[in-house]
Amino acid sequence: MNCPDMSQIYPSPTLPSRPRLPARPSEAARKPGFETRILTHGTLFPVAARASLSTALRFARNLLMRGPLGPVRSAVVLVAGAALLASDPAQATIILGNLPNTGDNFSTSALSTSNHKAVSFTMGSQAYFLESIVLRLTRDGLAGIPKGPTTPILELRADSGDLLEPGGTVLADFTAPADVAGIDNEVFTPDSPFTLLPDTLYWILVRSEISQTDSGLYWTASTTAQTPSGIAAFGAYRSSMDGGTVWGPSTFLNSFQINGQAVPEPSSLALLALGLLSMGVWRRRRPGGDFPG
Repeated sequence: MNCPDMSQIYPSPTLPSRPRLPARPSEAARKPGFETRILTHGTLFPVAARASLSTALRFARNLLMRGPLGPVRSAVVLVAGAALLASDPAQATIILGNLPNTGDNFSTSALSTSNHKAVSFTMGSQAYFLESIVLRLTRDGLAGIPKGPTTPILELRADSGDLLEPGGTVLADFTAPADVAGIDNEVFTPDSPFTLLPDTLYWILVRSEISQTDSGLYWTASTTAQTPSGIAAFGAYRSSMDGGTVWGPSTFLNSFQINGQAVPEPSSLALLALGLLSMGVWRRRRPGGDFPG
């Protein structure tokens, strides 16, 4: 006996499909100019994408305003967040420098294996992440006497214990930018994250690995001498003609600029942690424990 095909007699009902909601536009689409920045400054802040901290703070504020203690929670997070916004990498601080220059003056000797130039500075009461150092250089020699191009070597040196002599310890090396013909403000970035500590003396030292005869590297100065200034205290310019063994005074004020970003104070980080903790407690007390969509 053949059984009839029941699917033909009683067809399965067709359920209506669930309507799809339109996709929520991304933050980038909603806000032109949205930018993700990468902060790579050692152990205080691990390497992470900072997806518009100001947007995140506004979201946290709106979230925390709900309930009787909303204004208190909101204030805690926003006060702490303001300190982090103040340390935005886009808002670099001039630690020390004498740029922009006024004309270009050249020293009598190119920087080489034997001829080194250094300048010292002492940090103030706050630590700073070292972002970059700008040097006004030419790598191709003097007009009418072309040489090179000569690759510059920039080092951040430790204090030697002598205020007039850079130490032998190299604290940070830098990546040199691509060579540009003529005189240019060249931006050097640290090879690895480095923090300039409070009340500490440092030296920046410029040299090359080309002999004095063949080097075309000159670190220029303004035609009218400009004393470096900034949040750090300017120390002294020093020069060496024997590869860094003996250092002497120099009145040639080479053009440079040290850029950094302030390290947030521990109290600001504590406030932010307190605000995030209050968010966690509030979330656990809500029925279901989920943030509103």
